[in-house]
This record gives sequence, structure tokens and C-alpha cells, in this order.
Amino acid sequence: MTFAQNAQKISPSGVSWIDPEILNSHNKMGFQAGGSGIIWIGDLDPLTGLFVNSGTDLFIDNGATALTTSKNGPEFGISANGWSVFYNKPNAGTPQPWRAIINGTTVTKAPLTSGSVPRLSNLATKDTSATSIKLLYGKGPTLGNSEITWIDENNPTVEVVVDSVDEGVRWIDETQSFVYTKQTGINTGQLAIYNTNTSSETIITNDSDIKNYSYGWFAPEYNELLVMCIVNDSTLGIYKNNGNAFWDRIATLEAPPSAYPFRFFGSPEPFVANGKTFVSFVLKTVYTNSSYVDAEVWVMDLEPNINNRFMLRCDDGLPGTKRTDPESYIGTNEVFIYYNQINSLGEFEIWRYATGIST
Repeated sequence: MTFAQNAQKISPSGVSWIDPEILNSHNKMGFQAGGSGIIWIGDLDPLTGLFVNSGTDLFIDNGATALTTSKNGPEFGISANGWSVFYNKPNAGTPQPWRAIINGTTVTKAPLTSGSVPRLSNLATKDTSATSIKLLYGKGPTLGNSEITWIDENNPTVEVVVDSVDEGVRWIDETQSFVYTKQTGINTGQLAIYNTNTSSETIITNDSDIKNYSYGWFAPEYNELLVMCIVNDSTLGIYKNNGNAFWDRIATLEAPPSAYPFRFFGSPEPFVANGKTFVSFVLKTVYTNSSYVDAEVWVMDLEPNINNRFMLRCDDGLPGTKRTDPESYIGTNEVFIYYNQINSLGEFEIWRYATGIST
């Protein structure tokens, strides 16, 4: 089986473009240029999934915190008033979340918080019915030693601390809620949904499996919210509210047999195309919190029956290659998957894969 006909490197040689993030509604990609810490936005062609111009169409800022510290590149946030870019950058020497408001080609940027305690790994709401954007981050000396904290961009001095950090916390699109693993013991926890409008938390699972990297989304197949997470490092669990005290796991997805020994999941992210849910992810030979290991990029749907499941490998097929953080872009005719591929020089390349999944 060959893959190269659909895989294409879209970043220039000799530089690192790290952690691409997609703003589907505006056909844009944001990323951070390697050692320079520059935040760029490029325009995407919805027909080809390629950059319309250079990929460096709009300069946002420089001096951003290195990804080895912040653990996340630029993130898009959306409200009824438009969209902004959020990223980490030192403020008086300490990494803090910054916001860049975009008006055409004019960029207005400023830090949202200050102080001696770092705030790391920003995540922003995408809720077109809300009047403001809310931001999640880890507050602490390192992301692994911090607390989940959220703020409203219109009142950023009021910080709400929720729990110990969970590397897989995610906002649920078109809501003011996020899903995460609430720690209940060493290396154990339960899925929980936190509503920032009511400052209330609901624990939705009670099984003993190890769960992390949670994600909630509205699934058209069920016409309601589902929650997904990595279960015991090597499967994806899909949970649904069936009216019980705790949500039921309605599917457990395993790695495609053809991927063996790549069977440990990383960076799972659902997306909806043509009324159906798909999940993009990487597969690794060992479970590790580090993203920078040999990995394959895959997409599958939620079909519980493995014999009927859509499964597609979405990279160039080169063995012994470090790949990480796949992102989906819903183009005019098909879905494109983007990911970082680390070459032999340690440079982060952005690759695009045309999946053929109809939109």
C-alpha cells in the first residue's frame, strides 16, 4: 500500500512550523515558527487544502513561549463578536496568555494575565452565540504541576481554579463547557463536564479504567453530545448519556489491525463531515506522554463493528518517522488532515493529507 500520492509537505525547508491549528470557518491555519517564536496565520484553499499564498500571510507576534514550555501553540477562539488568536508569551518575564484581535490585516495584541506564576497551554472557546471568549490554561510552574484555570476575556483578572491539570482537557464547541479527567487517585480519574456559566461540575463515569485526553462534541449520528477519551492507553472509549446515573460506554475503538505494532493512541480529535463523525489520531508503539516518537497518522469513524469501520492511514508511509498532533480541515469537497512531521534535522514540517472523505 502506498500513501505518498495524497501526502504533501506544505511548509518550506530549513524552518520549523510547529503545532498547526485550523480555523475552519475562516479557512485559516495558525502556527508557531520554531526558535523565533513568531506566530503566523496563513490562508487555506478549501479546494486543495494548500496555502493560498506563503503560509505567512498575517504576522501576529514574536517572542512566543517555546512549545517545550507552553505545550501548545496558537489557538483560535470565536464568539458572536468575531475571532481572535490566543498564545503564550512572557509578560514581565513569566509566560502568560496573550490575545490578538484581528481586524482585516490589523492586529491588536496584549497579555490577559500577569504575575509571577506561569499560565501555560491556552485553549479558547468556539461559541458563536456567546458575547465573549473564555480561556483555559494550566496555572503553575510547569504544565505537569499546575491547576486547570479558566477566565473570561472580558474580565481576565477573575481566575477560576477547577482541578489539577489534565493534559487532555478540551472545550466543547458551541458551548461554555469543557470536559476533562477529574483525578480521583494516582493515574486514575473519571470523566467530568464543567459548565463555566454555572460553575458546576458533573462527573459522568464511574468505571476503573484509566482515562485521559477527553473530548466532547455534538454527534449527528445520535443528535446529541458524546464524550470520547483514551481508555487504558490503547483504545478509544465513546460515552453517551442514556439517562443513567453515569454515562454508558457505547463503543470501544481499537487500532486498525494493519497498524500493529502501532496500537497506542495519541492526540485523538473528532470531526464531523457529511453528517458523520470521524476521529483523527496518531498511533505509537509504546504509550508515552511525549508527542515526539515514531508514529502513524490515522482516521476512523465511530462504527462499533470493526468489519464495517472506515479506517485510513493519513501520512506518507515512511517508516521510523516522528509525527504528531493531526488536525482536520473541512474543505469544499473533501476533508484534509494536517500534522507535524519531524525530519532528521529536528525540523517540524507541516504535512497535508487529502483523505477523499466527502464533505
